[in-house]
Amino acid sequence: MKLNTLFLLFFIPSIVLSQEILFSKDSLYFSNQAFENTDSIWIYNYGNDTLKVDSINSVNYMGYGIEILFSDSLDIMLNTVYPETGFSLSAHDSAMIIFWNPDICPICKISGYEFFNDTIVFINNSLNNAKDSIPSSGFGFLFGDDDVAIDDKNENDVLYELFQNYPNPFNPQTIITYGLKEPSNVILTIYDNIGREITILVNKHQNAGYHQVVWDGSNFLNQKVSSGVYYYRLKTEKFTSIKKMVFIK
Repeated sequence: MKLNTLFLLFFIPSIVLSQEILFSKDSLYFSNQAFENTDSIWIYNYGNDTLKVDSINSVNYMGYGIEILFSDSLDIMLNTVYPETGFSLSAHDSAMIIFWNPDICPICKISGYEFFNDTIVFINNSLNNAKDSIPSSGFGFLFGDDDVAIDDKNENDVLYELFQNYPNPFNPQTIITYGLKEPSNVILTIYDNIGREITILVNKHQNAGYHQVVWDGSNFLNQKVSSGVYYYRLKTEKFTSIKKMVFIK
């Protein structure tokens, strides 16, 4: 009788804990400060069976750039949160999901940061919470029309500035946004990881304001580049700035 009791105590927790999902925190926040435009969360499979996260969805249909890093160093980089985004975790395995500031208004005519509130839903096969949700808030980015200056802002409010591209990592294309304090001759160039010039996206005179341009991962010959790290440099008569981005296939 004693042995039977011990047998049950040993196996019942294994059944209860199968496919149980745990999160490292209960919310995400995104800053509008440079180099602070990401937040991350750890997911842990506290069970003995494979945990399947079938999708990661934004309730308000915002486009988050995400990167999934597994504990075994295998990583998946995805552009936006789509319903088909999914992955699996082995028993007692974990993964870190990095989120970038979302695009909160893909059809907006102006650009800039704006505060938002959203909820990210993880659809999974866990027994404890098959539809877990994490509140998300902070500053998302408004992307306007390509290479169009903002009309409703005073030119005196615009500084020389080069923003982080979005999405990043990206495939098939990414948006680069920059600000000009005054009318300038602008050269926006893409370089590979060893400094070779890949293509020139902008080489012309532009008015003061915010501008955007799309890079589709092509070089001077209109050929797709290889996956890897690339740099984009904005150069005017009075301002130069360089930022890093990652292209994936």
